[in-house]
Amino acid sequence: MKRVVLPGSDNEGDGSKSSKQVPDSSSRPVVEEEENVSSGPRRLLPEELMGVLVPSLKVGAAGGVVGMFFGAAAGIIRTNTPVMFSIFAGFQWAVLSSSFYGSRQLALQFLKEKEEPSPREKVKASAIAGVCAGTAGGLIRGPKNIVPGAIFWSLFGAGGQAALNAWYKRRAEAGEKKEGGGFLASKWSPLRKLSDEEYEMIIQEKLLGVEAEMAMIDDQINELRAGRAQRASQQASEKGDGSSS
Repeated sequence: MKRVVLPGSDNEGDGSKSSKQVPDSSSRPVVEEEENVSSGPRRLLPEELMGVLVPSLKVGAAGGVVGMFFGAAAGIIRTNTPVMFSIFAGFQWAVLSSSFYGSRQLALQFLKEKEEPSPREKVKASAIAGVCAGTAGGLIRGPKNIVPGAIFWSLFGAGGQAALNAWYKRRAEAGEKKEGGGFLASKWSPLRKLSDEEYEMIIQEKLLGVEAEMAMIDDQINELRAGRAQRASQQASEKGDGSSS
């Protein structure tokens, strides 16, 4: 037999049961969202290392392409297998450039005491990067080349960074000289750069001269008007005397 449930009869009594049996659907999305947020994708490497690794790979790829072009040109001249020579040269350039850039960035992060590294810290980081790059290149060319490669590339990195620092310093000093006047500040220059106060004084003197000239012109105009009025009065008096006679 079928059970017929009238409205308002058993629903009131079973209201508590139905409320316990039917879960609140509004709370499900919140829990699912929290689970999705907490179970997000985890990175295998920290952000600091990824910030060095990815640019190093890009620099290595660019260096490898350049090395392949130079290797192809040298391989055509020196060997009978320019393709293999080009590939090997590109691989060497990629390893050297990526290892040098990556190790230099890591060294700067550990050596720098401020946000912007000092020139001495840059030289140290470049020397360390040269050791790493020379060691990597020596491993490719053979164990005998590790120590000479590390020494050569460390000296090359430190010397190149020192020369670059000197060039930057000279360029900054040249920019300051240009801002300070450059040729105009020289004692041999026939011209001289004016300051704002000097320029203002010169303009005020010129304005005073113009005002004095305008005052003189006004005086001359007043004299001309006075002479004209005097002549007009004389002519009027002469006409009056002539009519009376």
